[in-house]
Amino acid sequence: MSAEYIPVLEFIPGNVHVQSRIQGVKESISITYGPLQRGVFFVTPPAPTHYPRTTGSGNFQPDNPYSPTTEDKAQFTIDLNSESVDNELPNNDFATFINVVEDIDKALLEYVFVNQLKVLGRKNLKKDEVRMLQIPSVRRTVDRDSGMERPARIEPKLRKYYFDAVKNKCVNEVLVCDHAGQVVESGEVRPGDIVCVTLHLGGVYTGVGGDKFGINWTFKEVQVVCQAAHKRRKTSIAAFESVTHEFAHEYNRGDFQQFETI
Repeated sequence: MSAEYIPVLEFIPGNVHVQSRIQGVKESISITYGPLQRGVFFVTPPAPTHYPRTTGSGNFQPDNPYSPTTEDKAQFTIDLNSESVDNELPNNDFATFINVVEDIDKALLEYVFVNQLKVLGRKNLKKDEVRMLQIPSVRRTVDRDSGMERPARIEPKLRKYYFDAVKNKCVNEVLVCDHAGQVVESGEVRPGDIVCVTLHLGGVYTGVGGDKFGINWTFKEVQVVCQAAHKRRKTSIAAFESVTHEFAHEYNRGDFQQFETI
């Protein structure tokens, strides 16, 4: 059965269902959407990516202490940032999507708060205390140099290796498409590209680092809407437009002379 993608602008927070289900011999938390309680799938609005790792060994780097310890644990990753996609104009579509993801996080928080003894093995925690244990889907960090909050981002992941129904070890592949949705053979996603991805809520994890919990977001296909080399350049800088100087003169390329290097 093919995925049914939820239109971001039609998303209704009240249609999110969080419940416990028995999978095999283990009880786990599941999140579904709508009256038929289907899986949660989105096509994300366009957003810049800075550190795409969608080919090769993914995020496995032997000399990096923050990398997975072995390539068997490698994941393909892609960061989606709420920055402008067109000359510093606000990326309102992606900002709306970020709100949708945070609404889903809130639904999970409410469930864990009410069922904290079963989920966390804790009791009498206030909601703010439970929130401290939740690993947010949307990352918001602060630039140490400027003290300004960086653009919000979400980073879905896809395991490089998986096992099929009969325990054969298989390799996942991230499909790369062009702006029209056509698959590009051996296509690459590069830093600075503007992309959309097929995003799937892969499940809820609990017990990480003791009693941390959160949502696994995964992806499978990437659409390169605009490659970094083809993005429109700025035509003016607002910070300079507000200041004038009496000795200013129009920029004239003919004023430059060519000099040979001696």
